[in-house]
Amino acid sequence: MKKITALILSFSMALSLTACGGSPAPVTSGGETSTPANAEAKTMKVSIGVPESHFEYVACEKMKEHIETSTNGSVKVELYASNQIGNDQEVLEGLPLGVAQMLPCGSDIIGNFCPEYSLLSLPYLFDDIEQVDEVMTGEFGQALLDKLDELGYVGWALAISDSATLPIMCAPSRQWRT
Repeated sequence: MKKITALILSFSMALSLTACGGSPAPVTSGGETSTPANAEAKTMKVSIGVPESHFEYVACEKMKEHIETSTNGSVKVELYASNQIGNDQEVLEGLPLGVAQMLPCGSDIIGNFCPEYSLLSLPYLFDDIEQVDEVMTGEFGQALLDKLDELGYVGWALAISDSATLPIMCAPSRQWRT
């Protein structure tokens, strides 16, 4: 349960960054934000390589709720499970082309583009989940996210899971930087 909670919190943290970009929503006299009726919602397609019964998909559903609520509906999230758009490698290569806007994928896939990520696929690299959390939320984790930026992607968060590969949220910087 702790692992699922950590993953959901990581996704939520990543999504709160999504809500920070772009123009601020208008504020009503009551202090609440509102979206103009004529404003067209942006659609964010999220490709997920696992079935809907998997905990990673469940975490993405929570992320979807968070994004849509935080943006007052100005961003609509569509989840595509079980490689509907393509496998992780294909989707990662297609992100700059708009195939999808977000992809939680393993470090083994990103390691094909950025060798530093391959380190995370080594077995027994960390002693426990606390050590993973300490390393991934520290300077090393930030350096990994910065590497994605150099490749033209936005690294939103390093999700912590009990597997050897850590899912990573990324999207093309040209589309979702603002």
